[in-house]
This record gives sequence, C-alpha cells and structure tokens, in this order.
Amino acid sequence: MSYTLPEELQEKLLTELKMWMDPKGTCHTVRRWQHMAGWLNWCFNVYPLLRPALSNVYEKLRFKTNPSGSIWINNAVREDLRWALEKIEQSRRRYLLHSVAWSSNDATFTLYCDACPTGMGFWYPDLDLAFYSPTPDDSLEGLVDRKGTIFYFVFYAPYVMRVHTRQEFPVVLSFIPTTSTPSTFSPC
Repeated sequence: MSYTLPEELQEKLLTELKMWMDPKGTCHTVRRWQHMAGWLNWCFNVYPLLRPALSNVYEKLRFKTNPSGSIWINNAVREDLRWALEKIEQSRRRYLLHSVAWSSNDATFTLYCDACPTGMGFWYPDLDLAFYSPTPDDSLEGLVDRKGTIFYFVFYAPYVMRVHTRQEFPVVLSFIPTTSTPSTFSPC
C-alpha cells in the first residue's frame, strides 16, 4: 500500500511553487498567500516532513487581516518554498506496508479489547492472558460529560493494549479493528 499526490495535482503544485520563486520584488495578496499556505498544508498529508516550509509563510501572514492587502515575498519564504519544491520533485511513492493483504492466520498474536462504563480490558487468547481495570468515576472530571466518557475508554483500551504489546513483544505489527470506533466518525 502506498500513497502519493496524483501526478496532475503534483505538477500544478510544482508550477505554483516555481511561480513563487520568480523574480525578486514579487508580492501577492493576503488571500493568495493563504491559498498557497492551505494548498501546502493539504499536501503535508503526503509529505509530512515538509511542514517547516510554511514557518516563514505563516510569519508573513501574522496579523494580516485585509484579504486584498499585499505581502512581499522575502528571501526566507523563497528559500523555504524552494526547499519544499526540491523535496517534492525528488520524492517517490511513500510505502506504508510491504504487504498489501494478510489474513488473521498471518498474525503473531490475536488480541481482543473492549471497554464499558465500569471497566476496560484486553485479552491474548493464544497466551491465555488477560488484563482488566475498572474505570474510575471521576477520572475525566471536567474533560467530558459522563455520557461521553465511554468513548474515551473505547479509544483508550486499544492504546493501553498496544503499549503493553510493544513492551512485551517489540516487533509485533498490530491492527485493531473495533465495531464502535469507526462508527464514531460516521455521519449517520
């Protein structure tokens, strides 16, 4: 499994970045600067290590409130954007996994975890090993209402399981599907 910008969008981004390199003494509207910052920020989903390229752009945008106002491009911004442009041109696909598909039979261990308002736990069936912890009533005082607390523990239980698994078995790749977690992000 890999990810990259579609070729057409990458070419448009590179063309735009090259335009910002052109001649010294160039200025753009605040709106145009915001557009460029937003576009670059979006591409950081694919190129997360390029985030520093926006530091000077954000510095130039600070305290600017008039979208029609002009901002001059300085050398610091030009160099940051040139650096980003070079890195994007040199980049290749980013690979998340070497294997595209695997089954539960390929797993080193099978683990289960769950949470409810009164407790949370996880279980290694192959090792006949389980862990349980009650959830304290006042643990999230002021952070979430009692109704939303279950969602905290539903997300926290897999985290604790992963931390424990990494301590015991440092090279285990984990995949944690749950039934309630994806529905949290569903608009339905």
